Amino acid sequence: MESLPRRTDGVLADNVLLKLQHLVLRGAYLPYTEEITWSNVPLLLAERAFYLSGLPAVCQPVVQDDKVQDDPRSWPLEKLQTLDKALNEGSVKVLFREPICM
Repeated sequence: MESLPRRTDGVLADNVLLKLQHLVLRGAYLPYTEEITWSNVPLLLAERAFYLSGLPAVCQPVVQDDKVQDDPRSWPLEKLQTLDKALNEGSVKVLFREPICM
């Protein structure tokens, strides 16, 4: 019985990651050949002067030594559902970071 919830969580995690991938590709004008993973999203966007806005606080990537340490596939169901809801509602957006003029 325990394997069923884990499998369901895995399917939800894959769906959430796919939604995030499409959002990032469209929002940052990236070619669909670009590989998008949870661990490379912050750097990929930062290199192009973009960032994620509206990401629920509980779903922020865990970054240590400039590397993302967590993976949504290991998140509890409630956390996955929170990110899924935010993506479905359109509250997560890819925005352009305006350059700082000195």
